[in-house]
Amino acid sequence: MSAEKVIDSLKTLGSISILALICIFMGGCRPQLSDHKDGGITEPFYWETEESTREDIDLKGELWFVEMASLLSAEEVLREQSLGLKIQNLKVEQARRSIGISRARSLPSLSAGLQVADGKNEGQSSTHSWGTSLSSSWELDLWGAIASVRREAELGVELGETQLEALHLSLIYQILGAQIRLAGVKERLALTHTQIDEQKEMEAQALELFRNGQGSDMGVLLQKEARLGLEAGLPLLEENRQAAILDLGQLLRMSEGELEPWMTLKLPVELSEVPPSNGSEWVGRRFDSRMAWLKVLQSDESWLQARARRLPSLTLQAELGYSGQHPVDLFDRWFRQLSGSLLAPIFDGNRRKLEAALAGDVTQQRLLEFREGVEAAFGELERLRLSWNAQRASWLGKGRQRDVAAKALSSLKERYNIGQASFLEVLQQRAKWRSLQQQALSHRIESLILQAAWAGAQAFPITGRPTYSLSTENEF
Repeated sequence: MSAEKVIDSLKTLGSISILALICIFMGGCRPQLSDHKDGGITEPFYWETEESTREDIDLKGELWFVEMASLLSAEEVLREQSLGLKIQNLKVEQARRSIGISRARSLPSLSAGLQVADGKNEGQSSTHSWGTSLSSSWELDLWGAIASVRREAELGVELGETQLEALHLSLIYQILGAQIRLAGVKERLALTHTQIDEQKEMEAQALELFRNGQGSDMGVLLQKEARLGLEAGLPLLEENRQAAILDLGQLLRMSEGELEPWMTLKLPVELSEVPPSNGSEWVGRRFDSRMAWLKVLQSDESWLQARARRLPSLTLQAELGYSGQHPVDLFDRWFRQLSGSLLAPIFDGNRRKLEAALAGDVTQQRLLEFREGVEAAFGELERLRLSWNAQRASWLGKGRQRDVAAKALSSLKERYNIGQASFLEVLQQRAKWRSLQQQALSHRIESLILQAAWAGAQAFPITGRPTYSLSTENEF
């Protein structure tokens, strides 16, 4: 080996050693950019205690009042038919591809090239040159920015999957709400038609008394007015029925004739107990809270990347190639080159500084939005619980009043049989009893709707054993 080659080899080894020492030094001095100035972002308290409260949630959080078969069938239909779910699935796939792109950024790049040149100077003959090369470049992740891009992409996948799960459960609860409204309006229509038929009977009785001189025309008109009032409510009830069917059809993307399996829901006669309060563990189940927290974490990663762009960057390059003036002697002359470049921003009009400040402001904004959303979630859950409790209490009150009216009706029938009460009095008491039935039914339907809304706001899954009660004696 000649002395020149030995010297070249020593120079190459020296260059590589210097670059390695620079990498080791810079890596050891890398600051923890992911930490916030105020001590870092920590997970919400209810995620910290999730393991300790999970059993309690499973025991007290079971809430349902319908058969599972129709909803499980609807879940399968949604997976096949829902355009919204398909769109969200594509978004999740796009986020997964972003992870692959971010991982590729942390690897060295390798490229091959072929060059052909034809040049000529004034007064000289033209020259030709041929060359081929293999080059590599690798930007070292000194400050963790490239790894941060990958973590941000991974958070994007988790966010997309959470949005997909939230959309899916939301559609299920929308189907359940439409089923409750449809079943409720069917009961109200049936009871209203019964009331109309009985009111016609009362009107006929009042007319007969008037003709016999035992009543007045005012009594006839009042009974007719009551009947017309009941009949005037039928179009609104029918509109509610059609609207519920339309909602079901749009959610399941089916025609009315295909909706029969989802139109047979029977509402329970009794109502579930209302939970006493909403604990902090409930908020951790909500998709909006989880998605807001993931956005905070994404902003934190963007903040790290913005600060890293203000620091020097180190790139290693290597190139190996051959060159010659003719293709036949292309591989007779070779060259190689190793280099490292350390670039530090000096002046950019404070652009990088402002970008870092902007990213920090966005992180703080999303953190405050997250906290605001948690507080709003508590308020929403509590309002739903209070409304549900009020409707259930009104249902119980109207039920007791209805039962007393039923006893009064039974007593009037007995008095009528012995001639101490008129038939019209019996009919009037029956109409009052029916009216109380209608009021109790309205409160029962509203209570079930609020119960489903509360369960949806708590993000209860549709699988498992789903009836909330304070004790096993109240389960049904």
